[in-house]
Amino acid sequence: MTLKRSMARAAALATIAIAAPAFAEEDWDRDGDGGYSEAEFGEGYGASGLFGRWDEDGDGTINDAEFVRGNFKRYDTDGDGTIDKMEREGADREYDREVAREGEEDDD
Repeated sequence: MTLKRSMARAAALATIAIAAPAFAEEDWDRDGDGGYSEAEFGEGYGASGLFGRWDEDGDGTINDAEFVRGNFKRYDTDGDGTIDKMEREGADREYDREVAREGEEDDD
């Protein structure tokens, strides 16, 4: 994988992590309260088990900050507060799988 391609993917992942909450809130926040209930999150993200870990304050919703931190923690696998080269490469592989899966769903 070229450095240019790696940097493009890293930029895309960072953009998703930063921009996703704004887009997700518009699409997922069905009741318009500015957060995501477990039902809204599960429906929008399809990620069983993540809600409980990401809802840091236990208020039953995931706000934008919790969403970004939750996504960051997914990729910072050693928990040192940075996403190093190996973690980024893991994120790249996950991104490739997600894109492939979305392509398969579009074909159906």
